[in-house]
Amino acid sequence: GRAWVGVDCTESERSSSRRGGSMANSREAANQIESVTDFVQEKALDDQKAQQAIASLVASDEQHSREAEDVDMSIKVRPEDVALIVQELEVTQEEAERALRRHKNQVVDTLRSLIEA
Repeated sequence: GRAWVGVDCTESERSSSRRGGSMANSREAANQIESVTDFVQEKALDDQKAQQAIASLVASDEQHSREAEDVDMSIKVRPEDVALIVQELEVTQEEAERALRRHKNQVVDTLRSLIEA
């Protein structure tokens, strides 16, 4: 409790003062709880966005894996086309060959698909 030493006020004023302080504390506590609740909700949204991003990456990875499996290995690629793609786009020789096969040896289409990927 509070000490009311040397203060000349009535009991009702003291009671009112205590309630006012209590009300202020209650409002402050409510604001703090609301702030924490907002933080938790924002964190939940951030977590949800992260999970969606991961799911999207996994799906994209699976799509690329399926595309890699669908490559017709009987298509012959020209070494100079492979070298051009490796040099210009800094991909591995295997990636360049696979992309060329996937695009039926069409260098421009292959370059475009690798740039857009």
